[in-house]
Amino acid sequence: MSEYQARLDVEGGWLIRQWHGSKPTRRPLQRRAAGSLTLAAIAASTLLALAGPATVAGTYNTTGSVNVRSGPGTNYAVVAGEPNGASFALICQWQNGTNVNGNASWDRVQFGNGIVGAISDYWTTTPTWNSYAPGTPDCNAAPPPPPPTPPSSQQKAFAWAQSEIGRTSDDYGRAIAGWCARWAVGAYGQANSGYTNAYNMYLAFRNMGLIHTGPAPAGTFVFFTAASVNKYAGHVAIADANGGMISTPAYSGQAIADRPLSYAGAAYLGWSYAPSGWTR
Repeated sequence: MSEYQARLDVEGGWLIRQWHGSKPTRRPLQRRAAGSLTLAAIAASTLLALAGPATVAGTYNTTGSVNVRSGPGTNYAVVAGEPNGASFALICQWQNGTNVNGNASWDRVQFGNGIVGAISDYWTTTPTWNSYAPGTPDCNAAPPPPPPTPPSSQQKAFAWAQSEIGRTSDDYGRAIAGWCARWAVGAYGQANSGYTNAYNMYLAFRNMGLIHTGPAPAGTFVFFTAASVNKYAGHVAIADANGGMISTPAYSGQAIADRPLSYAGAAYLGWSYAPSGWTR
């Protein structure tokens, strides 16, 4: 092939101009009354072939009528057709698709009318040939991982309770032995429970429909009945991830620890999520 080649698409009525190793451009033929090409048309076509490549950007145009396919090759189903000059957003590109006149690149695109699919890069104004346009990802590459899911209120409460293990006072320097409700609500950003004791907190949560039976999810409240062991005040702690609880101690001078439910010495009543609006 010569450095520049002009060829005639007789069936389509186009003059196709192509530099060696670059994409072709197409121009409709001007004909005399007898049907021959005019010298002006050939000259204009040659001058247009000297123009530089399209500006590198995310939006390009087709240079001919194209079939929009479901994948990067002529073996994929046609889902739509778009005319010459149709504008599209380039999403990503494939290499080694069906070779179209020396160009095996295929583009995943979205046209202005909303149609999405694959077209041969040969019939586009993208600035590259058999390679990726600048800043364009590989369609076969794995998508970037989604952003991490923010921790739930229970996860944050559990993490807070774990961070409290070993302490002998709460975040405000107050006593923890005998003050289980005041400490436990700190897992949800509360300085005080608003209840006279843990059992009354349980009764209030039960009236709100918050109490569940069975194993408690980590980070939820776990409640125990009023009994002599807790001076009939009940007990509340934060559920751990192993069927136990992170709990305040029974006696002054002891530390917050991860303990079995049996440490409470009273019947297990159930567990509860925090009321709406309680969060760290």
